[in-house]
Amino acid sequence: MKMKTVALLVVAVVLGTVGSRFCKRLFSNTTGAHQEQENVVVLAAMQPLAAGAVLQEPDRLFEERRLAKNEAPAQAIHKLYQLRGRRLAKAIDAQAIITVDTLVDEEGATLELVKREGRQAIAIVVQPPSGQLFVPQTRVDVIWTAPGVTAESRIVAQDLPLLGLQARDAATTIATVGAKQAEAERLAQVASQGTLRLVARQSQ
Repeated sequence: MKMKTVALLVVAVVLGTVGSRFCKRLFSNTTGAHQEQENVVVLAAMQPLAAGAVLQEPDRLFEERRLAKNEAPAQAIHKLYQLRGRRLAKAIDAQAIITVDTLVDEEGATLELVKREGRQAIAIVVQPPSGQLFVPQTRVDVIWTAPGVTAESRIVAQDLPLLGLQARDAATTIATVGAKQAEAERLAQVASQGTLRLVARQSQ
């Protein structure tokens, strides 16, 4: 009887030990998975960047860094594509995490610019840009090209602020520019007589 009791006690101890280890491992895995879910990706500058810099190639300027969610800044930007073409409102140091308030409010700045220069926003159909990167507030010239074999071209509007650019399809892009009344009328007239394309001003 005693031997049987001892045997049962041994079995109970073994089962208890195994169960404890299993629960501990299960809890550890669950905790690890929970911590993994709580991590977020932020973007840190790889070098100092000056105020006013346009982030044309953010993948060369920022690196991804993983932080616990409660350690990341509330307005941190998480994806590189969200930075492409944006402008810095203030300088940032190397290793600094970029946040929304570090960037220029393009919409507000654009509306202020249009109002200040006495312009109106108009949309025109243009040829898709080829090899040029246009960002909001880039100053552009509008080139008109006549249809047919002669393909006569001339500048029909100069030094316009670009407010937006949206591809309609592979061959057509809609550009929104800030134009004064006379410029808007001229663009509306020539648009029906040929094709338009944008050229970034060299000073920009």
